[in-house]
Amino acid sequence: SARIVASSGNDNSPAATQPPTATPLPLVTVGEVQSNQSVNLRSGPGTNFDRLGSLNAGVQVTVIGANEDSSWLNIRLPDSSEGWIRADLLATSEVSATLTPEGAQEVAQAESTVDEATALPTCTPEEALTWWEDHPLYFTVGHAALTLQENPEVDYAALKFRLQDGLYNFDIADSPPCIATVRQNVLDGGDAVVAALDQFAAGNADAGNTQLTEARADYLTPTVDLLQSEWGIPVSITDCGAEFWYGSLRLSFRIFTDMVNNVDTSAANSDTIRTDLFRLQELQREIAGYYYPLCATNAHASLIAAMDDGVSLYRAVFEGNQNAIQDARTSGTANLRALSEELARLAVAE
Repeated sequence: SARIVASSGNDNSPAATQPPTATPLPLVTVGEVQSNQSVNLRSGPGTNFDRLGSLNAGVQVTVIGANEDSSWLNIRLPDSSEGWIRADLLATSEVSATLTPEGAQEVAQAESTVDEATALPTCTPEEALTWWEDHPLYFTVGHAALTLQENPEVDYAALKFRLQDGLYNFDIADSPPCIATVRQNVLDGGDAVVAALDQFAAGNADAGNTQLTEARADYLTPTVDLLQSEWGIPVSITDCGAEFWYGSLRLSFRIFTDMVNNVDTSAANSDTIRTDLFRLQELQREIAGYYYPLCATNAHASLIAAMDDGVSLYRAVFEGNQNAIQDARTSGTANLRALSEELARLAVAE
């Protein structure tokens, strides 16, 4: 290691001096975008603020502020432009930087991709359709908006839990990169409806309705347009919101019908049938609790009747009652046919 050696034997040598005390560099908070998809940069701390552009995963930025609960961060990009990003999408750390703005910018070295015109990978129509059908958050969001506007007896806490649970599972699910814009639209639409729900719960119905109108115009309608124009995926649009009612429960009902169609009718008194019967009853309660618009009254009645038949079928199987098994199957088939006819009348895709 280097060491200082004092001069000797020279009366004219200068006096030894102590090295100056180093001034510590200020700490700057930097962040790196952490997401499987591009994320929105906004003009303020919330999805109700204008979208300024998008940032890809790995982009590094300088954090210059935060909102009151630190759920949104104000960031500066290397080109000196600024915006806001959700805090959970940014991995942050503190580093030393020079006092100059230029030095602070050097900490965030990655190029910003805001409004970058780089083409995203393409999907086949089949890949896009599979993803869309397996992730019905668009319908969950639309159904929540419909419920807020039409159901005066809505349980705000239960509705918010269902919506936020759907947002979380949708956000962490794998998705093809080409679907990024649609995916982000649906997430932002969900956040906007959650914000509207909070307004309704606080008794601010006018503000809530305004936010719902903006959520539809800014996120839900563009989602449908993109699905149609990019991949030819048609989405049912009705005047009464029946598509949101059925679309939001379709996956759960599909699980129900698959269980009914694949039941082992020879498994009387088995633990498997007993367990599956409990599962069917849980699905029945879940689906029956969904708010449905007036136009879907007949469809709802047929769906509930078909589910009653499914539960009766499992009970008959458990008891080994072959006549009751046949009766439940016959009645279930008729009610499913009635449901299909009602959905077709409403122009709602099954």
